[in-house]
Amino acid sequence: MKTVLPITILLILLIVFGVLSYQRIHVSAEELLSQIDSIEALVNAEKWQEAKFALDGLKEAWKGTSTLWSILLNHREMENIELSISKLDRLIASKNITLIPSEIATLRLFIGHIPEKETFALKNIF
Repeated sequence: MKTVLPITILLILLIVFGVLSYQRIHVSAEELLSQIDSIEALVNAEKWQEAKFALDGLKEAWKGTSTLWSILLNHREMENIELSISKLDRLIASKNITLIPSEIATLRLFIGHIPEKETFALKNIF
């Protein structure tokens, strides 16, 4: 009986931590995706200076988000996001309207995939 209580408390703490971490990942991913949507709209309107400022805002948001995500996630996925942001930065600077949509779609996929992957589901356990 003495071991049942600590194990139960530990299990409850583990579940609570899992739910809170998933919630935080989901919220921060949605914020990043929202910023990507605004960058895409600015690029489509060919407002390059505003798109550059929006991308700078995305970079700042990513710095804060990556700190938390680095504790919880695979670093390779984070490197993919950073690489995509860097490519997008160069493409916007060169005003390459043909390649920007594909890089935005790639970045959206990288960020949107993470909450999906971290969802508590049997397929993620087995």
